[in-house]
Amino acid sequence: MTRCQPALVAVALFTSGCDLGIVYVDPPAPYEKGGFVISGDPYVELGLAEEQLYGLIEPGDEVAITSASQGGEFVHPAIRTKGIGTPATIDCSITTSDGEEVAAETSVADFVVATEGYLEVDNYALRITVADVEALDGVAGTIHCRVTENDNSDRTADSSVEVVLSK
Repeated sequence: MTRCQPALVAVALFTSGCDLGIVYVDPPAPYEKGGFVISGDPYVELGLAEEQLYGLIEPGDEVAITSASQGGEFVHPAIRTKGIGTPATIDCSITTSDGEEVAAETSVADFVVATEGYLEVDNYALRITVADVEALDGVAGTIHCRVTENDNSDRTADSSVEVVLSK
């Protein structure tokens, strides 16, 4: 056996078209007055995107505080919704278990269609506003986000999850 054969086996496996279990969904998403909407009652959930894959934030999960290259400290939740059109206003905050608000952002965002049948913002930059960010390492808090459609409709929903901040 030569040294080239294992590489050829790897290439053959890679190019053989193996089913990796990825399912793509084409959700029902009509264009309405407020924009593109995934059908359903207004609903929001919070997650984290890791290497373009979404994972739901569960109560008690650790959420990283990251440093931006041009300054500032941020938490980056992914926000998923149904029943609310894009663009929409996102209003998020982080409050520690002691009641101190350490982050707050409100902005209009364009959501994209996620493969699982949601509209999604996969990286919402939520700036930490306290001076001593290092002191937040290991602190329990709540991330709360409200999403409101921008067409003055009543389509709005919110979600909160208790997390542990990690520097």
